[in-house]
This record gives sequence, C-alpha cells and structure tokens, in this order.
Amino acid sequence: MIHFGKPVRWGSLIAYQSFVHSANYAVYVFWYGLYASQKGIPGYSSMFPWLALWAIFCFYMLGSYMFEPEDKAIQILSISGIQAAGMWVGTYIITSIVQPGAYPPLFLTAAGLLHMIFTSAYRILLGWLGKRRRQKKVILIVGQDETSVQPLLESALSQKWEFKEVQTCFQKQGEYEPEKMKAADEIWVSEGNPHLETWLYGAACNGKSILIMPAVLDVLLFKPKTAQLGDRLMYAAEYSARSVWFRFSKRTIDITFSLVGICLLSPVLLILYIWIPLNSKGKSVFKQERVGKNGNVFHIYKFRTMVDHAEKDTGPVLAELADPRITSLGRWMRATRLDEIPQLFNVLKGDMSLVGPRPERPFFVEQFQSKVPAYQLRHSVKPGLTGLAQINGSYATKPEEKHYFDLLYLRTASFLLDVRILVQTLFVIMNREQAKGVKQPHQLQRVDQKVRHTG
Repeated sequence: MIHFGKPVRWGSLIAYQSFVHSANYAVYVFWYGLYASQKGIPGYSSMFPWLALWAIFCFYMLGSYMFEPEDKAIQILSISGIQAAGMWVGTYIITSIVQPGAYPPLFLTAAGLLHMIFTSAYRILLGWLGKRRRQKKVILIVGQDETSVQPLLESALSQKWEFKEVQTCFQKQGEYEPEKMKAADEIWVSEGNPHLETWLYGAACNGKSILIMPAVLDVLLFKPKTAQLGDRLMYAAEYSARSVWFRFSKRTIDITFSLVGICLLSPVLLILYIWIPLNSKGKSVFKQERVGKNGNVFHIYKFRTMVDHAEKDTGPVLAELADPRITSLGRWMRATRLDEIPQLFNVLKGDMSLVGPRPERPFFVEQFQSKVPAYQLRHSVKPGLTGLAQINGSYATKPEEKHYFDLLYLRTASFLLDVRILVQTLFVIMNREQAKGVKQPHQLQRVDQKVRHTG
C-alpha cells in the first residue's frame, strides 16, 4: 500500500539503504570470495553515491520507507519485489556507465532477491511491533451523536484495528469529558464537529494525538499531515513529545553553545557587571521567578535594565515601549539583547533552552491564561533565550501577538528552525531598528511562509 501525505521516516529510509548495500556486499563475498570482495571496495565506492540516490528515489516513489501495522505479508512482498526490480534496473544502468561489466545480470538478480528478503523481514517485524503497541492503546471517538461516530467506530472495531479499548463521547453542548481525554492515547473526531477547537485545545494540553475526519472543503483548502484508518482519510495533529533525536540534539547544542557563549562573552559580562551600578544605583544582576516547562517555576538571571526597585510602588507591570523606569544603559542593553547574557547559565542548568518561547512571571501567566487562548501550550516545551517572537518583535510587543509566534514555533519546531532563529537573532542584535519590533498586521503571515520553507 502506498501511503500518501505522510512524513518520511528517516530511520526506515536509512535502514533500507543499509539493506541495499549489505545485500550487494554479501552476494559479492559469496560470488568472488572475501579477498576479492575487499579489492572491489574502491570500485564499489565510486558507484555508492549514485546507488544511494537511486535507492532513495525508488523508496520515495513507492512509499516503501513507510509501513502500517495492517499491511499484509503479500502487500509487503509485492512492494519489496517491485522495489528490488527497480534497484536491479538502476544498478544495472549505473554499473554499465561507471564500471562496465563489473556486475553480471545474475549477480544483480541474486543481490535483488537478498535485498527483497531483508526489507520484507524488516517490514514484517516493524508491523508486528506496531500491532503490539496498538493493542495497548485506548481510543476515544468524539461526535455529536451515535450517527456521527458510526463510521469511525466501524473502522476501530474492524479486524484491521485491534485496540485495548474504544470509547465514545457524544458532545452536544461543546463540553468535553476531561477524564476520558486523559485516559485516551488517541482521539478521533467525527466530520463537521462544531466543537473541534475544544478538542484540539484539550488534546494539545494533554499531549495527545488527534485524528480528524475532514469535510470535502477541508481537503480542498488545506495541506495538512494525513493518516488513514483503513480506506478512510483523516487529518492528523501530533501533540506528543518531540523525537528522542530532536531532544538529544537540542540539549547537546544548548550545553555546547551556552558553555562557549559564557567563555567568549566573559569580558562583556565583566564590563557590564561593573558598568551597571555606575550608571544607576543598585545591583548588576537580579533573579526573578519565571514559569518554565510543565508550569514549573525557576529563577531567571538578567542584567538589571531598570532603576532599582522599579516595581516597589506599582507591583508587577509589563515593560512599555517608552518605559520611564528603564535606564539609559538599560535601553541600549535591551536593544542589543545584552541584558539576556546571564541566562546562558539558565540554559546550562537546563531550566531553559537557547530557542523557545520566552518565560513569563507567574503573576502575568495567571492573567494571560484567562485572556489569551491556549496560552498554557507554551509551557509544553522549555522556555528559550530567543524565539520567533523575539526576532519578529520587541520588548513592547503585546503578549497576544507574541503568543501567535510561540504557537507557530510549537507547531513547526525542528533542528533547522532552531539554527535559523539563532542566526536571525544575531541580525536582530546588530539591527537596532529590527530590535524595536515591527508590527505590521501581515507580519505573521510572512513568518509562517518562511517557517514552511525551513521545515
């Protein structure tokens, strides 16, 4: 089965690449012997890039780097056979051009058969593991009445779909059942559900995956991630944790860059530490409570940019564009983001990341959660030293406007996007006009387009 609209599983793609070359090498050893095969490695190396590109093309066109637990053995063997035939043709053409006569047709046929066995066994194993995981899942099907959930219920109860438990929830007034939401591993929403926003918000807050049965107009207007329930098309929204690779690479970069940054910027740290109390009375560095991942409170470190005890008479107040409490040195530090340098220690400790939504104070978080829709979603990731809101706005940008950028980051976060934000932050630091913020209404649309190209 070819699965349209699904993301590439790079682990499977790499595995298939290894199967191609392992099969070729195994047959080469059997055909010519171990010593001769070692002598042939330099010649094979010259063809390796072309074979790798051809393999990716075959896998992508067939969608064979993806799998579904319900794929039957005959489907797997058929796809593996077509794939092996495609590799046979491609390898024959490539060897004829790069190394004519090096690999006879019978040799390529044997390698193709072995490759077919490797890939079929791999797909069958992954399918079996997928079924085991699925049998532990609790599915919640949501609709307005029994009629609306019937198509999804039939898909769930069919022989292809074996789950631990399938529950239903009839939603007539817009409310949803929190206990059922928390107990479910996956939520399926019926077509034309008028309360879809409620369920999307609930799924996002609880880290659940959600499948939505689209209407015809939705299919024509949007280009979302898709999934299949048997022969039924669904839209998929993933709100679970990012991949292990993404989290590992992000933390590795956080530790590396924060250490390097602290070392390189130590002269700047020292100069500002001495300069700030000379410019205005008070300490150089202050710490303040901020809300981090999962709502946990931590202390953030910053260089002081306001007069000492700035909130003594007013209490917590958000900074304004021309805030009189900001010192002359503080205004310059804010424009260049130098007041944020001590937060590299927060990044090193693990309270923050280099890239993510900026952390807010508990006092303001309580206010924003009651006014800004889905505000608490920003706490599903570590707060950042910089983010989309920081490279496209300013200190004075309204929280509602910043929140759209934060949601955009949560939806599209990737290693490449983090790198791009870090690079653009350097431009913001050097460009004081951009650091002040640009507030055109169409700005978010432009950024969304940029992020789409990055992802």
